[in-house]
Amino acid sequence: MTIEKPGLDTICGAFFHKPDLNQLAIKTVKEGERYLVQDLAENTFFMLGCEETSRSKTALEQERQLLLIINKISCERQEELALPLLQLSKDQKPWFQGKDRLWTLRRYVPGISFDWRGLSANLPETESEEKQNRLSCLQYQSFCQRAGEELARLHNLSFIGESQALDQRLDLSLTVDYRQACLTRLRAQAEKTSISLGELEAILEPLIDAAVAKQERLSREKKLPAVLIHGDFHPGNFRLTEQGAAGIIDWDFSRFDSPLFDLLYSLFMFGGSFRQGKTTASLLDQTKSEAFLAGYFAAINADLKQTYQQSQIDDERALAVLALTLILIFELDFESKFNGSAKKSQLEQVKSNQEGLIKNLQMLALEQEAGKSLIHVCGFS
Repeated sequence: MTIEKPGLDTICGAFFHKPDLNQLAIKTVKEGERYLVQDLAENTFFMLGCEETSRSKTALEQERQLLLIINKISCERQEELALPLLQLSKDQKPWFQGKDRLWTLRRYVPGISFDWRGLSANLPETESEEKQNRLSCLQYQSFCQRAGEELARLHNLSFIGESQALDQRLDLSLTVDYRQACLTRLRAQAEKTSISLGELEAILEPLIDAAVAKQERLSREKKLPAVLIHGDFHPGNFRLTEQGAAGIIDWDFSRFDSPLFDLLYSLFMFGGSFRQGKTTASLLDQTKSEAFLAGYFAAINADLKQTYQQSQIDDERALAVLALTLILIFELDFESKFNGSAKKSQLEQVKSNQEGLIKNLQMLALEQEAGKSLIHVCGFS
């Protein structure tokens, strides 16, 4: 399918040599500035155009190096993982500077994923309708277990063997400013509604403060070894093909940090019961969360698994991740209820939802005071 878009040939030409460009097939278009392209060797790539930020180019250079190292180590251990490897332009850069966009070209990661908001299947763009129907029947419980396995293998990469030097070969010491990340999300939402940013900030202020305070404490504690973590591992960023091949995308928040951050965050995103409504008494869906944990602890390196058992894992870590997750849950409510046309009268409904989220935090705190920590409930001890 050919797309009439000014400048697209120029963008493709920045990455592909002339013989390839002449027969370049644009197979699928277009959610905003997104394209799937295929070269003469039938390799499929994902082309993305985004606004440039102050650290975009530095982050892309770092991400490219990180993914190359992960790919190399995975291949050496015969644990191949599909990764969105950044391709170099003809100028030997992992981007092309367009007029108003920074363009990247990545290896396309095939497979099915799930929208984290409702766990509806995101089907591969490159598959036939018949194959999509088969993939859509993939059981989510099995998906959770495989996701747990692959997260464990990622944590293993920088913990065992020769790859212990991974953090020395790559500067991934950057930390995430969660307050700023939350405000960025809120600003994006405020642009879609008539509710002011100030009102949105006021609604979420208790959750933001809780997240920041707990994360600061988490960062000071070194009770678990720092390993390479994904930082945003959820059902939308994990892909699985019909043949069982796995892939992970969106590495923007990758860094060296406690593996518990990845594990708890992912546990809530894959197995959280928040999708069942605010009336549910449990914070986790037992079937889904047990499947995820079974996969994780079956694949985790024995030495790293032992550190979970030996460490005095405090409950603050669980609260940190829960607070961040609840912020995402609020965003889910906000998007699904307002659909871009919010009115002031709807603000009370949002506040009511937020009060329910805070009660969940308080409930967990009370359970922990009574000795029923999330760590124990999830089977870590």
